[in-house]
Amino acid sequence: MHVHDAGHLPGGRKGAEMQITVRGNIRGFDVIESAVENAYAKLRGDSDYATLNMEDADGNILISEDDEDRGEYWLKDKLISAAIVSASPRSASSISTQATPPRQCKLCGDEIKPGWIHGCGS
Repeated sequence: MHVHDAGHLPGGRKGAEMQITVRGNIRGFDVIESAVENAYAKLRGDSDYATLNMEDADGNILISEDDEDRGEYWLKDKLISAAIVSASPRSASSISTQATPPRQCKLCGDEIKPGWIHGCGS
């Protein structure tokens, strides 16, 4: 994700770049939203407010702080581009390969396969 504080970086506006890892069963724009939330939490750390250090092409530093406590909205105002650079499924070791065993109907004793609805209503 690439952020800058519009109008405040002299010269060749470089801004700041962050690479954020997002985990979970999310996709599309929700990935970007989650990345902004994670980035804000990273910028805030243990402080009372988030601080973003941005650098222009000449090496000048601009320090921008969320001193009004706007949260992720403060960072979203600075976001000029975001990209999903890679996506990967969960590792095979984190996925259970063990089949769910069938269960027995308490009324008639028939075997009920996982995910099936049994005819006698149990």
